[in-house]
Amino acid sequence: MNRRSTPSAPLARQRVWIGSATVLGTVLAIAAEFLTPTDYVLGYLYVVPVGLVGAYGRPKTTMVVTLGAIGLVLLNLWIPAGAMGSPAAITNRLLVGLALLVTALLSDRARRDRTRL
Repeated sequence: MNRRSTPSAPLARQRVWIGSATVLGTVLAIAAEFLTPTDYVLGYLYVVPVGLVGAYGRPKTTMVVTLGAIGLVLLNLWIPAGAMGSPAAITNRLLVGLALLVTALLSDRARRDRTRL
């Protein structure tokens, strides 16, 4: 039996594709987040990597990626400008962090429901 006919080969290719898409999405989100001024919140771009990891990864990995994304969103308050942003920018970033957390929890729940069926 050759390697291509094994049932785990498509699953391995799918995992590589999902992993690559997650890394690429994270890199693009980080670049967009840190290249824009503090007043612009682009943290919603982290939804794609968080959703992919939540849907296909382990729950612990999902939380690590989610907390990392939330940390990067909040870190963007200080990094490009060197000073804390306005209260509106802080509120927007906290809301984006909450949205990322909800996305991770819902995608993890969808993954559990899918595996239960």
